[in-house]
Amino acid sequence: SQSCTGIDTGAALSSGIVEVTWQSELRVLLVFLANLLITVRHFGSVQQSGE
Repeated sequence: SQSCTGIDTGAALSSGIVEVTWQSELRVLLVFLANLLITVRHFGSVQQSGE
């Protein structure tokens, strides 16, 4: 029982760390995608006006 509790605690701790890291990485990814979308739209409008 104690070994199971230790494993559960370790799993909860590691999953908590992973969750925090995952959230921060997701935030960075969303910012990157937003900037990419703005850039693509900008170049798209420039190409349309050029044509």
